[in-house]
Amino acid sequence: VILIGYFVARLIINPLSKLVRTSRAIASGDLTKRTEIESKDEIGVLANTFDTMTEKLQQRTIELEKTNRILEQMDRTQTRFIQVSAHELRTPMTLVQGYAQMIQMKLNGNEEMSKYMAGILEGSNRMVEVIDNMLDVTRIETKGLEIMPAKLELDVVFQKVKKVFQSAIDERKLTFTISGIADLPPICADKDFLYKVFYHVIGNAIKYTPDGGKVSVTGWSTREAGKPAVEIVVKDTGIGIDPESQKLVFEKFYQTGEVLLHSSGKTKFKGGGPGLGLAIARGIVDAHQGRIWLESKGHDETKNPGTTVFVRLPVDGPVHEVKPRELKA
Repeated sequence: VILIGYFVARLIINPLSKLVRTSRAIASGDLTKRTEIESKDEIGVLANTFDTMTEKLQQRTIELEKTNRILEQMDRTQTRFIQVSAHELRTPMTLVQGYAQMIQMKLNGNEEMSKYMAGILEGSNRMVEVIDNMLDVTRIETKGLEIMPAKLELDVVFQKVKKVFQSAIDERKLTFTISGIADLPPICADKDFLYKVFYHVIGNAIKYTPDGGKVSVTGWSTREAGKPAVEIVVKDTGIGIDPESQKLVFEKFYQTGEVLLHSSGKTKFKGGGPGLGLAIARGIVDAHQGRIWLESKGHDETKNPGTTVFVRLPVDGPVHEVKPRELKA
């Protein structure tokens, strides 16, 4: 009986134990582990097949890690290129703006030339805005976005955003409402960067809401991780976003739909843009240790299910020490 037990242990139990140990090692991430079973029986065949599968998995993993390193390097190169290009473009565009404003001041009532200069100024302003967005993205990507928190009233921020978009709201006959914001407590945040968050979020709501639609901004107090916070909700009656795109829209350059079909106006319905707004908004909210997400029933340009964007910010601001914000060139 002892002899039989010895052979059973040697032929069956020991190889199975090796298989179990090897499978656990692989499950924990050690793809170099092998069973080291060399028998020709069924267990040996199983072990050999298992080792072959592990070898292929290890090779695929090595290839994926190599590809991932290449992609990361390409992404860093792309970010550096955008940063350098944006800085190089900003200086001449600032000169164009300045000279255009000077010429406009000296036109002395020439309506036709004033119209042309207004077009030049509008185009240059749009270009400078795109350049600034590119710089913001590179700061976020390189962890160089430095905020300067201070106590502020959120209502001031939203009134400024509303003023910027008021002409587009009127032109497209949109209903724009703000409620509950004035009742919120002051929060500790960077006023300029927070303005950019809601400029991009509300701008997107306007852009993807058909003429005659509604955009609403609502706010209330809440708690996050046991600490006081405020939640801002921007809701529109626009074309909506498919579930598979609802996280991707916060990635840089990502756009829904056929980009080539987008109109050129930034506040026109489905207006064009570089696809940076929500990526910037997320980066700024993250720097404030807040959260941003959205909900939508899907994309439908007939039923217009709309999109709701949520922004939650701590009342007391980020808990870590931050450096003074970098001044623009």
